[in-house]
Amino acid sequence: MSIKVKTFTGCIHGSDAIGNQIQRWLEENEHIEIVSSSQSDYNGRITAIVFYKEKYIKTRDLGVKMDDKDFVNFGDVVARGKFGMQCQYVSRYVDGVIPGWANLGKGLRFQGSAANYHSLKIHKDDVEEFVRRVKKHWAK
Repeated sequence: MSIKVKTFTGCIHGSDAIGNQIQRWLEENEHIEIVSSSQSDYNGRITAIVFYKEKYIKTRDLGVKMDDKDFVNFGDVVARGKFGMQCQYVSRYVDGVIPGWANLGKGLRFQGSAANYHSLKIHKDDVEEFVRRVKKHWAK
């Protein structure tokens, strides 16, 4: 995932304190991981620049349901959401059962079977890794 930037401006103490702002932002965005940050002080106001990346896909923004074990529908999130393709084609890379199709799902968490791709689910934290593997495979 790409690195993004967010800027915070505030003071050192009180409810507007930079640390409080960043903490609230992180609590509201559990999918965020800070890569690095920097801050400067000018006339008593602090400006913090935070470089961050998303740790996993934000399923609520895609309008898809996550089950109670953090699995999402493979077709909605991966096939159509990431590749704009039908699930039957992308799901062939999950287990490599079909001759000539690579097994790119090894070590990742799935529920269901690629043979029944309509009910196939992938763990939300494995989505980006699976997408990365498929793109790398296609680049060969």
